[in-house]
Amino acid sequence: MCKNLNRTIYKVLFVVYPILYIIAFFQTRGILPPQYCPTTGIVVWPLRILLIYIGLSALMKYKQKNNVVFVFLLYSLLTIFSYLLNGFPLELYLLCCVFFLSPVLYVYVGLDNNKECYYWFYKSFFWASAVCCAIGLLLFFIRPEWYETAVIAMTSDKHEGVYDDAKLLEWSRFSSYLSDSYEISYMTMTSVPIGLFLWSNEDNRSKARLYLIGILVLYFSSLLCQQRASMFSTTLFLVVFMYLRNRKNALKIISIALIISLIIGLIIVYAGDNEIVSLITTRVGQMNYSEAMSERANQHENILAAWNNYIFGEGIGSACGFAKQYNMIRIPDGAYLEVLYEIGIIGFILFMSILLKALFRALQYKRFFYVELAIIGSFMIAMTGACPFVYFFYMFPFWFAIGRIMNPNYLAFLKENKFKV
Repeated sequence: MCKNLNRTIYKVLFVVYPILYIIAFFQTRGILPPQYCPTTGIVVWPLRILLIYIGLSALMKYKQKNNVVFVFLLYSLLTIFSYLLNGFPLELYLLCCVFFLSPVLYVYVGLDNNKECYYWFYKSFFWASAVCCAIGLLLFFIRPEWYETAVIAMTSDKHEGVYDDAKLLEWSRFSSYLSDSYEISYMTMTSVPIGLFLWSNEDNRSKARLYLIGILVLYFSSLLCQQRASMFSTTLFLVVFMYLRNRKNALKIISIALIISLIIGLIIVYAGDNEIVSLITTRVGQMNYSEAMSERANQHENILAAWNNYIFGEGIGSACGFAKQYNMIRIPDGAYLEVLYEIGIIGFILFMSILLKALFRALQYKRFFYVELAIIGSFMIAMTGACPFVYFFYMFPFWFAIGRIMNPNYLAFLKENKFKV
């Protein structure tokens, strides 16, 4: 049984992402110093600690702790023994516990039964993301000098100051005013299905139009960020959603959408910056899934050669993006392999048990859980070629969606209120 979280906690969750994106804008603009950077800044740590506190509060209120999520959390924490045996730096372990494990606590926030606040988190995340992308698109095409300088500086840091094709391609990927295009990818994969749900169940026409504008902004951003997972997932969401909403006129609606996309593409090509268009075209030409997987083959071979503890793993976060800072082997592409390497076969089974249990339940009740199914499915696709766990703030909606699927009272609420697809 899960006791209700109070409204104050939901009010805090409602403002987290707007505050985060405001901080990111002023930091990118140069008004705030580097320590305010949402990804690495020291000043943002109180916001992280606050989110962890809310997650722990939800865990403490949930009485049935003896489930696979709790076991997974406990098991991951116990991989500290692998660190001690291997002589790995404990500060890496602590850092990864914060970034990887604290978002998992939001399964318990999703299990909460406060009906008045069921959609506060979804609405806040959607509108904060839509505004962030809208501002970013304006800057991306106007390209003021300060914006170009900030984006080039971020991509230079990422590629260690080397001015090469990889850096140019990274610069061409839309990242709004955030640290990189992966943030936009995870943001849009989550917020587009949320927006479709909110739009389809909004009776006020003026608000419905605003939701539609927000969805279009987010979808356009998902294409410009040039990340395979978001481009595929958001397009699939829209096509399936339009079909379910109006099956008789589905072909007509999809054709109109394709024509609009073609017109927008032609405007970009003939009215946009030729360098950006050229780089985007190059990136799109590289988007072959089999080639992407072959590019990662060497990474996988190196990791498997360094993997010694098959059963228990090498320790949580021992090969994540932060491992590079400690001159350790890391897995830049492929979350499933990262989980297998870090927490071993036992941990991998626990991890996949959570994902598959949520996925199958969502498929069983897909009429009601299509938002959560879209979020979980898109992240599972993204995990084949990326490691989203280091993106602390964007993993909360993912685990929150899993909690919603596991919440029987939430399902009863959806059935009772007859929410539309």
